[in-house]
Amino acid sequence: MWPWGHLGLGYLLALPVLGQYDVDDEYVALAVLALGTQLPDVVDKPLAWTFGVMPYGRAMMHSLVVFAAAAVVLTVLSVRVRVRVPLLVGWASHIAGDVLYPLAEGAVGDVTFLAWPLLALPEPAGDYGLLSYFRHLALTGETALEVSLFVLAGVVFLVRERRSTQRSVLSVENAD
Repeated sequence: MWPWGHLGLGYLLALPVLGQYDVDDEYVALAVLALGTQLPDVVDKPLAWTFGVMPYGRAMMHSLVVFAAAAVVLTVLSVRVRVRVPLLVGWASHIAGDVLYPLAEGAVGDVTFLAWPLLALPEPAGDYGLLSYFRHLALTGETALEVSLFVLAGVVFLVRERRSTQRSVLSVENAD
């Protein structure tokens, strides 16, 4: 998935969860959510493509094993809910987004990164570096879906912001 697809999917999936913790309209929580939606690629891709530490651009931070360990550590350290929950929800949505296409195609062997280091990583297919990654961008059904998710998330955000502003104005008027 492309960065904008992860961001759109993450925002749309996170709203109900963030609403349960009453942080769905906090800018700090939304910024942390945005970071969480990008975190696996921000860590794993440079480790593989730039530094050669990992053999594949989906490894450590794409692993449910690492995710679960991080969730436990963040909880034990009592990291604030408005940081912990959006970070984990964004991170989880990123992982979910990266398994959608392989699973839809029946390529179960391509998602072994989910259990890294317990399972071997898949063979790299197109892990080539950041600039080359964007040079390979093409308008496909997948790209259109991801852009649509991003646009839908933007519209939902703007509608929610407008409603929030209207509620604030009404509460000030009612207080007078």
